[in-house]
Amino acid sequence: MQQDTNVTRLRRQVVAVDYLEMCARKLNEAKQARLVAVRAARDHGLSYQTIGDALGLTEAGVRQIVYRAGGDA
Repeated sequence: MQQDTNVTRLRRQVVAVDYLEMCARKLNEAKQARLVAVRAARDHGLSYQTIGDALGLTEAGVRQIVYRAGGDA
């Protein structure tokens, strides 16, 4: 019985790790999509404040996104 419990626990841990890895991939994809959107908005002349308002971020948050990506902040 104890062995079944250990196997069940191990399976749950494997499933949990797989789920966390999937979440990390989705978050990375979302960050990349947000960066593309911010760059496109900047290319169209939108200010950091306007972009931030649209995305629910502060102007400084938008600047940080662009700066971390090596952009024009």
